[in-house]
Amino acid sequence: MESFVFAVDRAKPEPLYAQLTGAVRRAVAAGQLPAGAQLPSIRALSASLEVSKTTVESAYAQLLAEGYIASRPGSGYTVSPLGAVPPLPPSGSAGPAAVPASPVRYDFAASAVDASLFDRRLWKRYLGRALETQAAMTSYGDSQGEPALRRALCEYTRRSRGAVCTPESLVVGAGVQSLLQIFCTLLGRDGRPIGVEHPGFLQAEQVFFDHGFPAEPFSLEKLLVRRESPYPAIYLNPSSPYRGRPLAAGEKLRLLAWCQQTGTYLLEDDYNGEFRYAKQPVPALQGLAENDRVVYLGSFSRLLLPSIRISYMALPQPLLARYLPLKGRYNPSCSTLEQLALAGLIADGHLARQIGRMRRLYAEKSRLLRQCLAASFGPLCRPGSFASALQLTARLELEESAASLCRRALAAGVKLRPVPPLTPGERPQVLFSISAIPREEIAPAVETLRACWLP
Repeated sequence: MESFVFAVDRAKPEPLYAQLTGAVRRAVAAGQLPAGAQLPSIRALSASLEVSKTTVESAYAQLLAEGYIASRPGSGYTVSPLGAVPPLPPSGSAGPAAVPASPVRYDFAASAVDASLFDRRLWKRYLGRALETQAAMTSYGDSQGEPALRRALCEYTRRSRGAVCTPESLVVGAGVQSLLQIFCTLLGRDGRPIGVEHPGFLQAEQVFFDHGFPAEPFSLEKLLVRRESPYPAIYLNPSSPYRGRPLAAGEKLRLLAWCQQTGTYLLEDDYNGEFRYAKQPVPALQGLAENDRVVYLGSFSRLLLPSIRISYMALPQPLLARYLPLKGRYNPSCSTLEQLALAGLIADGHLARQIGRMRRLYAEKSRLLRQCLAASFGPLCRPGSFASALQLTARLELEESAASLCRRALAAGVKLRPVPPLTPGERPQVLFSISAIPREEIAPAVETLRACWLP
């Protein structure tokens, strides 16, 4: 390995674990890391690069999933033969990935919503009412968000998510990224990174980096045993589909207590918290206990349409005290008319009815997908117990990596996402998103996967 030096650059916007992953990929392809070469241990490389062990673990886990390296008990990590790993794009290629030979017929990776559920006529009616409001037509609006919407959001989040907030503590913005920019300004720089769950949320990580906070993956189990926090804030989706389950009650209480004791802010991204169909939605962390360290983030990209860019943030008292003197320096980032239309939609009960319709449809899709997977794969496919109606993880009893299986599926016209492994050597897992795919396409899509993956 004399010709290859492990290194990361904290000045780059790319997360450290992603830099390390990319560097090893390129070194293997270029022959700088030959087949069979021994890689440094996680502990040794962590110390050498002065990064956390979680950063190295995340990079090695991704390389294992993609087949670039192998792991054997007692032998550590070694480089796989070049023929066993996927080819890299030509050097200098900065454009998008090449279009697969076969077009995508069945999309299990789309983050869009089922447009058939959106009542366009109803939305146009409420937009029309907003247009009749003279102040909405002739002013920029409230930089914190329209008061009518903030009042409606307080009642909505209390009833649907158990969150505790006031209209004065809410900030409305055009998407979560715009709100995270405000949060980072209020946080102030102290030289520490912001902790993110693996595999992370790249759009959030970019905002953190732009404000001087590199993103660093963390393990919740390892984090909660520390007496001091390595981060000023951590970014968490309590219902993450990649985890395969929501946080348990004990984990939530330990996390809240740890944040309070260490002075760490918890960014709770609750973008799909409403979509549980097996039981009532799990309440938001923010409302579980009196806690001035939780920042609650909500969005309507999955409840209405992604093109309606309205999100909101509930600030705890310490951050609210910093925000209020500064709010006049910000202009509203989303349409006043759409804010007023949404306020009316919520106040008149239409949003609650919309969520009910979506839950029923997505629950039906989820049941159908489980039935099709069982019929086509039997014990070779084990769907997770995650109770969200939007995504479903499935563990595959196959000898191929998740990334390789997804590439072969894409070549056959089925698009889905690999789940990055959390531990070396675990069985491949894939993530099915059912929010956008039509019901009638689920069965033929699964049959296509069966023909693609099984001999």
